[in-house]
Amino acid sequence: MRFGLTVAFLAFFAHVVLGGLIPLTPDCIKGVTFEGTPKGVMKKINGVNTYVAKAHHPADKERALLLLTDIFGLPLVNSKLMADDFATNGFDTFIPDYLNGDPVPVDDPTASSLDS
Repeated sequence: MRFGLTVAFLAFFAHVVLGGLIPLTPDCIKGVTFEGTPKGVMKKINGVNTYVAKAHHPADKERALLLLTDIFGLPLVNSKLMADDFATNGFDTFIPDYLNGDPVPVDDPTASSLDS
């Protein structure tokens, strides 16, 4: 029952946003770069470059987090710092470079444009 309600809500939300009932503004796509230094390490897992943040205390070996980045990928520090925070809270966290080293550059002026 709960899954059905979630799907229904997401379908309604997508309809409202994509249907233009809620306008997309420049504030919708503004971002911020977090401050801090990542503590995890980059490892190659099954041929994929992956940022790994291990839990600081013994993690539950049956659970882990797979964190997927936004269009800026691993070069933007935000995802790595979030993974480090999850690790601090006991979750081994993995961020694969599913963009294969080809993210949108953080300083790309067209990345924050509504006209592109």
